Amino acid sequence: MRWRAICHFLHLLGAGLACCALAGCRLNWVAPTGRSPLKSFELAEGQSALEIYSIRSPRVSTAAAAEMWQGVDEFALSDETRRQLAANGLRAGVVTGTPNPVLAKLLAQQTQPLTSDELGEFVGDTANSTEAPGEPPQSPAELIDEIPLADNGGTLSAEKTEASPPTDAPTAAVAAMALGSEPCVRRNTLHLIPGQSAEVQAGGEHATWPLLYNNQGRIEGQSLTQARGVWRLQLQSAVNRGVRVRLLPEIQHGVARQHWVGEEGIIRQEIRKPRLTLEHLSISAQLLPGQMLVIAPVPDRPGSLGHYFLGHQVQGETEPKVLAIRLAQNKLDPLLQSTDE
Repeated sequence: MRWRAICHFLHLLGAGLACCALAGCRLNWVAPTGRSPLKSFELAEGQSALEIYSIRSPRVSTAAAAEMWQGVDEFALSDETRRQLAANGLRAGVVTGTPNPVLAKLLAQQTQPLTSDELGEFVGDTANSTEAPGEPPQSPAELIDEIPLADNGGTLSAEKTEASPPTDAPTAAVAAMALGSEPCVRRNTLHLIPGQSAEVQAGGEHATWPLLYNNQGRIEGQSLTQARGVWRLQLQSAVNRGVRVRLLPEIQHGVARQHWVGEEGIIRQEIRKPRLTLEHLSISAQLLPGQMLVIAPVPDRPGSLGHYFLGHQVQGETEPKVLAIRLAQNKLDPLLQSTDE
């Protein structure tokens, strides 16, 4: 009886649609005005949105680079972590509130990457650049939203704008030619729950990498080919209103080969390059919404691990990059939260 009723209903529906077609009627659906018909993305319970920024940076002196670390809390990382990073030409810290003028300048790069002269002139003016009295400081989200960048499939590329010629036009032209359409600032958003991990590429691929690094006081090294640095980013746990993240650096090198991988009791084959994991350089940090973890190579350390790990080859020279990871928003699950400080 139920199937007979359903068939009868479908027969009547078909007859009604046929009558509408013969009468010249059309069924039109009009989207509500003033809003998109697509439902906005919402985080699942316990999920966090992490924005990943890869920023091209000019080669600058140690004195100029020090300006970039003003207001950055490097003590958010453990003493041992800071010592190991410094011994290998890396530096990291957490930004709370508005990024300092140098970081803001790097984030706001246009179609041409900044030259050291341009950044140097800006750094010289930072002492005189203060916010107007009475105006609240901008949050990182407000500052980043004002950067004129266009979203291209998860990667931000600068829009075409009218700008004055760079101070070092030949160098900028060579860099643009070498990198093609690569934007000055790349941004991707990862949505993770505690326990999940993702791969974040640090720099570009190096045809040859004379690897030399400090492993807790021991100098180790080897010669690598077709190598690049990668961060294994893991969202460890929800802590109070924020999250704890862990970054494990590894170097992928050589020719991709078939490997057996065991995961959750299942053995499967995976085609990938050999990996060199640098456990002693892992970074663990707690981030609150709006806070940003910044990692950059130490200047004037050619040949160091940081020089290659966060570097991109441009016309035979290594251009440094800055990596920033910002907790945009999260939806904490009370069952997954920890009270650890």
